[in-house]
Amino acid sequence: MVRVHSWELIPTSVWKAIWNIRTTPKIQRFLWRACAAGLATGDAFQRRNIRLDPICVRCGDLETRVHFLFGCTFSRIVWFGSNIGCNFSTSPHFTIGDWISSWRSLSHLGKKESRSKITHMSFLCWYLWVSRNDCVIGRRLWKPEEVIMAANSAFKEFMATKSIASDAFVVHTAVQQQWQPPEASYIKCNCDASLMLDQHRVVLVMCGGILLVRFFVQCLLHWSLQIFYWERCWLYIYVYWICNPLAI
Repeated sequence: MVRVHSWELIPTSVWKAIWNIRTTPKIQRFLWRACAAGLATGDAFQRRNIRLDPICVRCGDLETRVHFLFGCTFSRIVWFGSNIGCNFSTSPHFTIGDWISSWRSLSHLGKKESRSKITHMSFLCWYLWVSRNDCVIGRRLWKPEEVIMAANSAFKEFMATKSIASDAFVVHTAVQQQWQPPEASYIKCNCDASLMLDQHRVVLVMCGGILLVRFFVQCLLHWSLQIFYWERCWLYIYVYWICNPLAI
């Protein structure tokens, strides 16, 4: 009998949705592990015959991945009190994969707003997991409003960082593509270059002619940030001004 793992039943679209979330890599890996039954929850301990209490430390029910994220009373308060303001179904057949698949229903909000909402939800999931772990090991007891505030703060910081990086990219691209006409006393000549190592020559193609630079092997060619440094070279320059560059 062939054993079928739970993650093999999850559609490919769910995995693609996880890796396409606009969030931090650690949260993407966390959601991936949640879908693949890779989190250390109570039901996972039972499946592996590990003698640890599988009960939720907050409400006393059996702790599953769906329970601590959506079904626990603590989690419900967090989701309802956050800016997301939603309440999830906790039917026995509801899975995290179903929740991720439901993200497609947010398309009516527009691409920007739907992506922002999904990012916000990913941070809420992460801090629900962090607060759960702190509670299990006795490090700290979080209040629902503290989880909401921590998730909101991390979400806003993440989005601000993305916005700054996007603005810097746009400005950098605009500066590189900007073209200025030459002054009246200058003539602008468009050109291109090609380095032919096998023939030991450099060809500069310009409007109206070709500049052919031929040099012998006695040179040391260094690559550093796309800059060529030529040392100990004998250069023989032949300039041919012709109408048709193919004549060379």
